[in-house]
Amino acid sequence: MISPERFLALLEEKDLLSPRTVAGLREQIANSAEPMTAAALAKRLIKHGRLTQSQAKRLLAEDSEASSKPAVAKPKPKRSDDLGFAPIEGEADDDRSGKSRQKKQPAQQQPAAKPAARAPAGSLLDEESPHSGGALAGPEPLGGLMADAATAGAAAGSPLAAGARKSFWSLFKRKPRGPKKTEEEKWGGGLMVMGGGAFVVFMLIIGVLIYAMNYTSSDKIFNAADGDYRGGSYVQAIQKYHTFIDKFPSDDRASLARVRIGLAKLWQATPNGANWPAALQVAQEEVDKMARENSFKEAHSDLASLLTKIAENLVAEARKKPTAELVAKAQQALAMAEKPEYVPKELRPESKLS
Repeated sequence: MISPERFLALLEEKDLLSPRTVAGLREQIANSAEPMTAAALAKRLIKHGRLTQSQAKRLLAEDSEASSKPAVAKPKPKRSDDLGFAPIEGEADDDRSGKSRQKKQPAQQQPAAKPAARAPAGSLLDEESPHSGGALAGPEPLGGLMADAATAGAAAGSPLAAGARKSFWSLFKRKPRGPKKTEEEKWGGGLMVMGGGAFVVFMLIIGVLIYAMNYTSSDKIFNAADGDYRGGSYVQAIQKYHTFIDKFPSDDRASLARVRIGLAKLWQATPNGANWPAALQVAQEEVDKMARENSFKEAHSDLASLLTKIAENLVAEARKKPTAELVAKAQQALAMAEKPEYVPKELRPESKLS
């Protein structure tokens, strides 16, 4: 059976491992407290991706054949790069130095080993180390070498380390802003802001003007209607009061305008020599409407005069012509004139109604 030393010699001879790696493996095998077989070493190399299973079988079988034949110089095999291995950092220098030494010194032939029974390559690979898991004593050689290669690559500024540093520091970098605005864009943005502000101010001014115009217009219409009412122009006063109510229904003076419309109609119906039964009918209709308004108290003084006048004239007609109809209307007129909701007691002329 091939020994671990011979197996390592074949690996070095065929440039499957660098001299530096082979030397490290030899040192760890020598320092191991328990023996190590070539098959177990091959399985460890296969596990770490440094050797394929077919290569291991070929090497183990090749050494068994070489032991039964005289040693013959063979052409040097292709480099490990042709077998698909990636060199570890530091191996390139060792390979070049090893080649130069091989050129200067003649190749030493290994002494022929005694013929040994040839065992199938598969059975050799299935063998395990006597100790647990077939691992080498001490730190694992391939793991240590790979860790050294990773450390060296990081120290030399490998792309992986550079990428890690870049991704770490990129967390603290500000994201790049968009392209700077040109002067025209800056002025355009400022003009838009100024234009928006000017538009808001303009709308406020328009609102104030509309409010002022409406307020002025409402005052103008109401004052004109009030002037006609006090001047006795009841037809014009009624028309203007209606205009005011239609245009400004929510104005506080709309209730007073409706009261004044009712009073204007009463004043129209009670001139000297009027039709007093008809005047009573107008009074009954309009006073009932005015009583529902908030400004009805404004009509108390006028109603004291108007209702008293209607009652006096109806009583006089009933005395002259005491018909049942005239007497009933006279009584209705007196009841309205004496009603405190229409005419307060302090405004009632008692002498005229007695």
